[in-house]
Amino acid sequence: MARYVLLVLGVLLVAYLAQVVFTPASWPKSTLRAWLVKRVPYGSSEEQVRTFLAARRFGTTWSAGQDSFSRSHGVKFSEGTHTIQVLIGDYRQPLSLFLFETSTEAFFGFDANNRLVDIRVRKTTDAL
Repeated sequence: MARYVLLVLGVLLVAYLAQVVFTPASWPKSTLRAWLVKRVPYGSSEEQVRTFLAARRFGTTWSAGQDSFSRSHGVKFSEGTHTIQVLIGDYRQPLSLFLFETSTEAFFGFDANNRLVDIRVRKTTDAL
């Protein structure tokens, strides 16, 4: 019986570790940012970035004018003249007993020529 319990716990641990490895949302911010910069290097066109994001199924929760509105009120999410915000994903951690969900977002900043000049990552954790 004890061997069976250990086997089940081992399988669950391997499954959890595989999910962490293959889920970019759960990676540390610096690792995720480096991965994004490698996939869409600075200087990439906005179209190239959007194509990459669509292929990974990273969607946005922003309305078309939200970045302009925020910038007009002094809130900047990235360097450049405009930003694309995407939800990388949500995950829960064992350290919080899987109670709290963490959302991971990325902000891609573009210059006036629609070239990528900045990538920032933000993680927010929900509380009870």
